[in-house]
Amino acid sequence: MGLHLRYAEILGNDISVSSLCLSKKEEEIDTIAKKWASVISNKYAREDAEEAARIVLRSGIVTELPELREADLGGRKRFFGLTRADFHAAICEGDTNVIKVNKRAYKTWVKDTDDADRGGWHAQRNTILHELGHYIDFCNDPDFFRSVEHEWSLDNVDKKIVKKQLSEYSLTNRAEFEAELNSAILSGKVFSEDILSLSHMKQTKTSIAKQLLDYGSGKNVCLPSEEVSKSFKDAMKVVFNQKGGSFSIDIMADSKVQNLIEAHTDVLNRNIQRLEMSDTMRKRLTRSNYIFSGMKTFHELNEAFPSLLDSNGNRKTFEAFLNDVRKIDKTYNSNYLRAEYNFVQSSAEMAAKWERFSEDGDRYNLQYRTANDDKVRPEHAALNGVTLPPSDPFWEEYYPPNGWNCRCTVVQVRKSKHPATPHEEAMALGEEALQRDTKGIFHFNPGKQNKTVPDYNPYTIRRCRDCDIAKGKIKLARFVPENELCSACKLIHSCWAKVKEETPETFTECETSNGKLRVSSKHGKTEKKENVRVGRYLAEKHGYEIDLIANPQNETSADSFNKTLGIEQEYKVNATPTGNSIDNLIRKGAKQAHDLVLFVDSGISLDELSNALNNRVRRTNLKTVMVVINGMDKTYTYDEITANGFKIRQADLK
Repeated sequence: MGLHLRYAEILGNDISVSSLCLSKKEEEIDTIAKKWASVISNKYAREDAEEAARIVLRSGIVTELPELREADLGGRKRFFGLTRADFHAAICEGDTNVIKVNKRAYKTWVKDTDDADRGGWHAQRNTILHELGHYIDFCNDPDFFRSVEHEWSLDNVDKKIVKKQLSEYSLTNRAEFEAELNSAILSGKVFSEDILSLSHMKQTKTSIAKQLLDYGSGKNVCLPSEEVSKSFKDAMKVVFNQKGGSFSIDIMADSKVQNLIEAHTDVLNRNIQRLEMSDTMRKRLTRSNYIFSGMKTFHELNEAFPSLLDSNGNRKTFEAFLNDVRKIDKTYNSNYLRAEYNFVQSSAEMAAKWERFSEDGDRYNLQYRTANDDKVRPEHAALNGVTLPPSDPFWEEYYPPNGWNCRCTVVQVRKSKHPATPHEEAMALGEEALQRDTKGIFHFNPGKQNKTVPDYNPYTIRRCRDCDIAKGKIKLARFVPENELCSACKLIHSCWAKVKEETPETFTECETSNGKLRVSSKHGKTEKKENVRVGRYLAEKHGYEIDLIANPQNETSADSFNKTLGIEQEYKVNATPTGNSIDNLIRKGAKQAHDLVLFVDSGISLDELSNALNNRVRRTNLKTVMVVINGMDKTYTYDEITANGFKIRQADLK
């Protein structure tokens, strides 16, 4: 079933398909782009010109394009090959802005462009888009463009940062910096303030500058759908060259098909790196985007396959086949990309929020809030102000986003000022808000599930919600039939493992006098010695069977799985005898597991230790804390630690 039908099935027939499109003027933009580029005789240069025009016009940065001409710009070499194109700004009133394309460069156009891109010389591969970057720079501030200052000195610039984040060519002068930055932003790239602060756009207050800076900082979206479409064309070559009379799922592992999946994923991942969240959460959300993109690609290819044959059953030429499947590209990679992007970004933001909320446990209530404007759906407006603690089941079903293009959010509020809404009332309002979601697709919490998209979505089926594969296990659930959808899903998960170069995990058993302690080959090196010490103590003292689990460097996750107790535990060793040290350890540990082992080596007083635990634990979602001092220990529950007058007594330690 095509995506357009799946949207209708899930959202209801009253939802306008056109409302999910990138632009209602897409056909007009395509016509303008083709006409503008038609003056270029070389096929590859013309394709770049069409692409560049579509990108610029679709962004809305400018509404008119400069004149495009073929010219003989001479045979002088400039870095990678011949000078391919130049922008000439209007100097006097009545002059015309012109981009001249060098006819002498056509012979090596593709090679030189690709070499410059791969070498990091340019920020993106489209030469014409770079020249349009100059044009946009001119439109933003014509007077400055013509000034001497436009030949910017690079003396006080961190060249390493500019080269790494943008390009080497951008270090030439200010004019090239601005053009490289503009073209990179329009290609879908997001930059740090270190780069954006160097742009002249920071000194102007034009609509062009504001829009570009919003795109470049990630505050708004400029979707690089052209990259997806390019990868789509390459993937279609794989479909075309496939032998046999039926669609082969194995082609999902082909490098060109994987490039299409990665292109989808890159679009969806755009802002995830900039959100404040744990490395573990970020990795899981990225994985979710990859799996979603993989299933989307499966449907694209599957839908394209029947177009290989004409009405007489004869195989078409590739050109004819590609022409027939362009509508699939537009449906999947233009019409619905913005809706998917918006949903994923909202999911990622709300997942990051949930992670922060979890640190405080039920100390605060959470309150549902809409965007509070005339675009808010009436059913969502009814949820505005619903207030409940994070532990209430309401948030498992009705935590935003609650639909495509949903802009609702959740904030922490004080319990004393914002009392909880009755649970049954809140659930009734939630059910009303999601009444159109008859398939239950949006009844999920991205923060709790660690996914940007629920397992049941337009590309999957209802039973996918309970499948082992969706839970991160490769082995198929027994009740799921080995049909094409399941096989494709299994293959995509396997490809993800290969993409991330995940090596098999092995365990090494440590010598203990009691219990059992095993260490994963993927356990973090920086904490290994310390964690083995704590794990050995627990195994020998209590007879526990413990695994020190995968805990890669630079990721936040639990240190161990206590098989005997059936819980994940985080180990923290206190070496500084201060309350602040304890506070920091508890705060960090609570992000990694709900059960903490605090190994106290510092000699901190029991009173100061008790006070620090009491003050910090109440602001976390911890369930238990085991305190270990001088070979003795005791496990305290959340309620015990947060009670008034909590004290750790020497006599309680055994």
